[in-house]
Amino acid sequence: MAGGGKKASQSTKTKVLNIATTFDNPWKGKIKEEIAAIANNRWAPSSDDFRSLASSPIDVNHFHQLIGVILQQPKNSIERINILTHSNPDLIAFKGDITPRSTFAEVSLEISSALSLQMLEQITDGTWFQVGKSKTKHTMKDVRSRFRKGAKVFFYSCKSATDPQLLQEFADKFQVIAVGFKKNIAFCPKFTSNSIDRRRVGLGDCTNASSNLTAIDKHGVERKP
Repeated sequence: MAGGGKKASQSTKTKVLNIATTFDNPWKGKIKEEIAAIANNRWAPSSDDFRSLASSPIDVNHFHQLIGVILQQPKNSIERINILTHSNPDLIAFKGDITPRSTFAEVSLEISSALSLQMLEQITDGTWFQVGKSKTKHTMKDVRSRFRKGAKVFFYSCKSATDPQLLQEFADKFQVIAVGFKKNIAFCPKFTSNSIDRRRVGLGDCTNASSNLTAIDKHGVERKP
């Protein structure tokens, strides 16, 4: 019979974080108008669509807020982060606006809160971060410690892999594998006369759209640190 020794410590539970960035739905409460916009190709996905595609989404409106979310996780716990947003080739947004026009929906990206080379260059190993009202000062070493070995950060946004330098700088700074896409991310909601099912996404177009966000992962471009 085995003697009474110490119980083996349980390994840290792995986590997948789903991040929904802040693009308010301009058709909120106006479902008929939104359905008409979708049907006539003058629509763009909002935070409502990002949340629908992600399990237990976390709302974020600034790149630094993403860092705060990471720091709130246990050490060696994050296996994957999925970020659903809008982007330009050299800028991945965390906040912006959608403005309906007569023939299209105009998407504006907020530069000051976005992930860009300029933002990454401002962060050094000596830069410190505070989470909420906590007075504890964290550095990038603390941020990196939250990730498991081989962790990946997916940027589900249009042409997020067009600028390889941005993904590479992120991978190097955070010591994770950064994954982006060279084609547009296509949000492909189904709708009836009075309802919208937002849980469909494709790559490039809606030909092979799926309710599984990760179905397009095989087309991702990886940058390793």
